[in-house]
Amino acid sequence: MPGCLAHPFHDLAGGLVIGEPNDRGLKQAPVWYIECGTVRTANRLAELFGTQSALCESGAPARSRIDTGKDVLRVLVEDERSISLIMARRAGHPAAHVCDHRLSMTSADQMGKACGCPSAVSGRQLVARSGLGPSPETRLVVKLAAAPDTGEFALTTSSWDFAEEASRAICHLRDVGCPAELRFRVMAGEFTTESGVQVRYSRPAVELDVMHEHP
Repeated sequence: MPGCLAHPFHDLAGGLVIGEPNDRGLKQAPVWYIECGTVRTANRLAELFGTQSALCESGAPARSRIDTGKDVLRVLVEDERSISLIMARRAGHPAAHVCDHRLSMTSADQMGKACGCPSAVSGRQLVARSGLGPSPETRLVVKLAAAPDTGEFALTTSSWDFAEEASRAICHLRDVGCPAELRFRVMAGEFTTESGVQVRYSRPAVELDVMHEHP
């Protein structure tokens, strides 16, 4: 199972994370978990997904977690401002860097000035891997299409691929208007390191081709 989310929910109903299913079998694919800030929300979603809520083993305050058993979640975006796209370098550097891919957001005196990051994604990745540049911090606040009355849930990720997909999502939302529907999918794969170690990974993905204006 995934670890509990480190950040507080504040005015959100909870958060979305990826983890191994509770009913573990050989090479079972990862699924979506929903962490809930209240027992009432957890019970409502447990009934919706036909499962039981489990109390997180860590984190404060206490939270309940739902194993949805699904690798795809249909969600609703209420406003394009529900998608936050920033690049940030924080730990290990005395001079923090925060930007929106083009303009600085680091401090009041730097606000609105050119951030200095490479324009191409490949260039930004290269600088980030060297430890000198920022990495993506993408956050989407959404409602579950199957139960919008349960409130808003946050998905936060540092995936480079997801950052690009979220950027395209913003452009799409400007075209179709909000609220709009999309899907979060768990993408899983494997790769072999230079030392021959096989590594499994998973990341969230946004599917734009199923978006449509929601009445």
